[in-house]
Parts: sequence; structure tokens; C-alpha cells
Amino acid sequence: SYDSAFVDFLCTVFTEDEIRRLAHDYIFSAAKDDRSMIFWKINEKGQVTEGKIMRYLPSGARWGGHSDPDESHKNDKARIRSVTHLLKQRGIIKNPPKACLFGLHLLNLKGNEEKTIVIVESEKSALVGAACLPQYIWMATGGSSNFNAEMLRPLKGRVIVAIPDLSEDSKMFQQWKDKAQQIDFATVVVSDMLERNATEDDKARALD
Repeated sequence: SYDSAFVDFLCTVFTEDEIRRLAHDYIFSAAKDDRSMIFWKINEKGQVTEGKIMRYLPSGARWGGHSDPDESHKNDKARIRSVTHLLKQRGIIKNPPKACLFGLHLLNLKGNEEKTIVIVESEKSALVGAACLPQYIWMATGGSSNFNAEMLRPLKGRVIVAIPDLSEDSKMFQQWKDKAQQIDFATVVVSDMLERNATEDDKARALD
């Protein structure tokens, strides 16, 4: 099912055909109980490594247990759950494949072999980017600390443009830039596009 507030948001921005393409390419679905989104992370071998459950407001802002969208970033525990964690709790799985980038399964599909890869932090940003600029392969780390050599290892030999979220004093931009310098198996450029166009308020709100 795609019955979620996040898909409601997508419908205000993109056409039905564009949303169907995103759902086909990236594999996402909706939880029945609260209309949360489930972003399925699938590695380059086709193995499901994670189902990240996130609840959104119809505006596209992440829900954090508050009715006010401005409060939506304040309660991570209310916002994010894990299918893998739930299955491990119930003893259904014991040793899932190691975590991977959201969108990694698109890496070697026919026609994608030479495409530049754009890496952002959130799955939402990856989907919006893929809808707007489909000439690139959009992937998401699912967390700022996941931008590291181990997570990017499957992208060996590829050209990567990384776009970190905004942060106060540009800390995230510098962190990703430092991490990129440690990667010698791919060409990684950390874009300052957001930094150049952001206000101090944008940075304080950690917009993406």
C-alpha cells in the first residue's frame, strides 16, 4: 500500500506517473497502523537489509510526536522505527545483511552503469531528487554518520556528488568533506550548493 501522508505530500508536487516511477525504482510502502512510510534498503546483491519506518505530516515534514510541523525534528524515537529491529525482537531473523545506502540496488541496473551518483542524508531528499533529476542515481545514507568509507565501498570506481544537510556553523558540510578525503576508491565531490544558498536560520533548522 502507498496510503501514507508522505505520498499525499508527493502528490502535491509530482505527477502520478512520476510517483509510480519512484515507487517502482526505490521500493517503498506504507504501514497500515499509522500511515508511516517504510523505506526498504536493498543492497547491490538484491538483499533487503532494512525497512526504515518513518512517519510524516501531509506537508512533507517528519512527524516527531507533535502536531506543529515546526516541532517535527524534536523527537527522533517517535519518528523512526526499524523493521529489522522488530523482526530481531521477535526472533524471526538473527543476522541480517549489513546496512547499506537507500537506493544501492539501482547501482548496476541496465543504463545506470555510468551514471553519476548523488548521495544525500534523508530518503525523502533522495526521492525528491530522483523525481526532479532522474539523470542521476540518488541514494541516501539514512543518517549523517553513515557517510563513511564502509558504507560507500560498493560504489568503488564511481563518480559521487555528496550533498550534506545544513547545520549550524556548517559542521555537517565540513564533516562530510573530511570523510570524503579519506575515500580513495571513488571520486567524491562534496557539494556546497546548499551552503551557498542557505540563511543562518536555514542552517539552524538543519534543512535539506
